[in-house]
Amino acid sequence: MQPLLFEIGQDKDERWSFHYYRDRTASQINSVADQAFWNRLVIQVGYSRDIVRHALVAIGSYHEGVDHLDEGRRSDKHKFALQQYNKSINGILKSSADSDIEEILLSVILFTFFENVRGEWASALAHLQAGLKIYSNWKAAHPAHLPPTEVSTRVDTNIAPVLTQLQLFVTSLLQMIPAKKSRYSTYMPDRFDDLRTARYYFHEVLHAVCAKLQSNHDEFQWPKSDEATLDHGRRLLYRWYDIWQEFLTSAQRTCSCFTPSSTAHFELGMYHMQMQYWIAIIRLECKPFREETSFDAHNDKFQIILDIGSKFCDLYMDRTLTDTAKGCVGFEPHYIPVIGMTTLRCRDPVIRREAIALIRRWQRPEAKCETHAIADVSEEIMLLEEASAGVSNPSAHEIPNDARFHLLGCNPFRWNEATQKFELVYAIEECDLIKFRLIRSGIDPAEQEIEIHWLDRRKQPDSKPLHELPLPHDVTGFFPQTIDGPAMNSKLWSTLGGKKVAMFLERASISHICQCQNCASQNELLTTPEPRVVPVAATVDGVDQPTTLGEPSYITPNAQYIPLASPKAESARFAYVT
Repeated sequence: MQPLLFEIGQDKDERWSFHYYRDRTASQINSVADQAFWNRLVIQVGYSRDIVRHALVAIGSYHEGVDHLDEGRRSDKHKFALQQYNKSINGILKSSADSDIEEILLSVILFTFFENVRGEWASALAHLQAGLKIYSNWKAAHPAHLPPTEVSTRVDTNIAPVLTQLQLFVTSLLQMIPAKKSRYSTYMPDRFDDLRTARYYFHEVLHAVCAKLQSNHDEFQWPKSDEATLDHGRRLLYRWYDIWQEFLTSAQRTCSCFTPSSTAHFELGMYHMQMQYWIAIIRLECKPFREETSFDAHNDKFQIILDIGSKFCDLYMDRTLTDTAKGCVGFEPHYIPVIGMTTLRCRDPVIRREAIALIRRWQRPEAKCETHAIADVSEEIMLLEEASAGVSNPSAHEIPNDARFHLLGCNPFRWNEATQKFELVYAIEECDLIKFRLIRSGIDPAEQEIEIHWLDRRKQPDSKPLHELPLPHDVTGFFPQTIDGPAMNSKLWSTLGGKKVAMFLERASISHICQCQNCASQNELLTTPEPRVVPVAATVDGVDQPTTLGEPSYITPNAQYIPLASPKAESARFAYVT
């Protein structure tokens, strides 16, 4: 980073918006990194590096625009913000990822923030994916065994932790990371040789369906969905299940990595895949797709999932068994995502409560608190829905569609005795309070407000009642944080509680058929390095504009098709790179 300069270019509008960010915006951001990142590091770089400066000017101009009372002035500020945003993107197109890695990664973080506060989460996600890919490629070219340089030390110290934290927020907020529909193959072999092969082709098919539902979502007005794709997905999974059944009749089930001639590892993998299959079939068979009452016809399948999950859990709590399962079967068996979906989608009171109890059976030290928090939120939503039925102990059919909820996301908080405030925490297992956001089933997300609910998880017997404590003011999104002081009067965060965000989250969830950990896993965002492909920047009425189609203009997918031949191709993915 170059030495701090005390003034920037000749353009007075740029200078004004840069100072607006420095003097007003920076002090209001405390998410992902400490305030030194926002009010010192990026500003210092922005004084001397054009790409970062234009990104900061874009954020400052947007912030001034939303805070401005005059509509014409607001429009001018937003237009100027987009122009500066595009200037920064064009600067990246002309840069070298090797020589300008700090500037590029800082700009990507700022792009992600800019789109986040605008409520354009698809674009924010695409920028983050690009930044993670750029960082991954750069790390591959600068392996750890080489002596560190000043640049690598600064990147690893100041920037990499921010990208990692952003990645954590996104993968916990979004059930599925949207992908290009051409990224996955629907090819199916005639036989499976082992569990890993069966899992691989199952996920390829299901992720292809999810990606297509994502890509053509806008072609279907709410509440319609792409039933042709859903039907095709069902037929593919039925085919997969036939091959799977044949595989089970002749599979070698024993191994000696746990105990001699043990079938435990095979059974864990088998139960895992069976749960995955049945939850996927339920999602694909539900019509109309956005009516929660459609799940009521599948209580028999939910019971099958619960029975399998109970058998799985009997084995899974033995750490000496499960800690070696991945090396044997080729993947990490799990049950929480599928059983968690069951607690939210099945309204049969008996099955639902048994599913919540099954989640609470998790006794392993790692993720125990987080897993129990999932059960707590599921139980709270269940009680809210049953209370809306108007009768005591309602059956599934007595809970009307508009009394059923769709979970959009949660923010966890921990009580700070010293400050007498709830503070946002980035790990749910540490929380005393959970704020969760819901919308109602059967109502267009564009026509309803997000409902806010609080779950008090404090265990201290002398704790004050929640209604006597100051509840935190917070914002959700890719940069969650609490807001207080001057930020309370700012409109910088106003879009994040709006209907645009609810629509995006509902879209991501509706298109999320799969319950595997790879949908939102960190490794899925870091794929094999690929060469850069640069498109032409877009213009509207002669003015540079940013790309808003879910993909930033400085990254494109590699156009070469990677044929699916075997599970060894699992690491060969389409990459988004600079």
